Amino acid sequence: MIIYIIGSTNRPSGGTKVMHQIANLFIEKGYKSYVVVEDDSECTFLCHPAPSLSFQDFEKQIKAEDITITFWTSRKIVESIDKKINYKRILWYHGASLPTGKNALGEYSFSKESPFTQFWNVSKVCAEYLEQKYSLSKKMGIVYPFFDTEEIQKHQNDVDKYKRNGILMLARRGKKYIDLVKKKIGYKTKITILEPPYHEEEFFNLLLKHKFFVSVDPGVDNFISINRIFKNGIKCAIDSDFRTKYVNRHKWIVPEGHLLGFPMPPIEAALLGCTVIGFAMGGGLEWMNTGNCFLAHDRDKKSLLDNIQKALGADETTLEMKRQSAYESTQKFTREHTWVQLSNLLNL
Repeated sequence: MIIYIIGSTNRPSGGTKVMHQIANLFIEKGYKSYVVVEDDSECTFLCHPAPSLSFQDFEKQIKAEDITITFWTSRKIVESIDKKINYKRILWYHGASLPTGKNALGEYSFSKESPFTQFWNVSKVCAEYLEQKYSLSKKMGIVYPFFDTEEIQKHQNDVDKYKRNGILMLARRGKKYIDLVKKKIGYKTKITILEPPYHEEEFFNLLLKHKFFVSVDPGVDNFISINRIFKNGIKCAIDSDFRTKYVNRHKWIVPEGHLLGFPMPPIEAALLGCTVIGFAMGGGLEWMNTGNCFLAHDRDKKSLLDNIQKALGADETTLEMKRQSAYESTQKFTREHTWVQLSNLLNL
């Protein structure tokens, strides 16, 4: 039996990180497992990527007893799963926004005609939304990522090594919030913006040197691709390949609240000694609360700024209480806890 972890790409993201950690976990437990991505890209941002297999080789060798755990609902992936060669076909969805359009089969994947035999999610709030919206006959399984990894544990040894200063933010999504924070606070507080692509080692090292981590990922919006077309107007007008790419680009069915599955950077920040500020976006509420973070109302600029100001003005005792509470709240997200969830759902 081989367990295939299937996604769209190996480009840097939380989902890609989880694909590799789960494949490696299966291998640790004595199973054969591969990461398979439809674009056959390489994973270059992780310290320990899992073994990979090309999509073509996966389709050639899959057998009835194998398990597929799918992270993405592109047409190519879903149509491959729809051949129903193997018996256990899991869709492990990370979030609640579904891609749709010419090259995506988000809603079909949750329909009565879906080829998947089980549905999982990484957060209860996203699972409950999808269960209700698509009238799923069974409750979605919950499987969390884990954070007691070799990389994080190595960096935890250096939590007190550096003098911490300023705010760290990631620039993958949430640019308007980043610009706002820089404008309102940047003149008096050091702000570091980490631009993608970056290696996880770089992110962890920066966390060790910053006092605060601000999470500003606002979830998915449909206007992202439109903005990109406007920014590349001349290229769009003259380059047929560029036009084709964006005409075929999927759109999103976005739930109220723009729910995210399980934002990973805030928990990594908490484990490496930062005080966490910002949005939970649904999935973050698996561990985030007002007692362990400076929790802003999702996608609310004023609330975000207010909580940053509260954090910057807080005394060290208050900050230490927040950090300790956050650290304790994250301790359940271990590889053994994830393994229990996986093995129970798969009857291993």
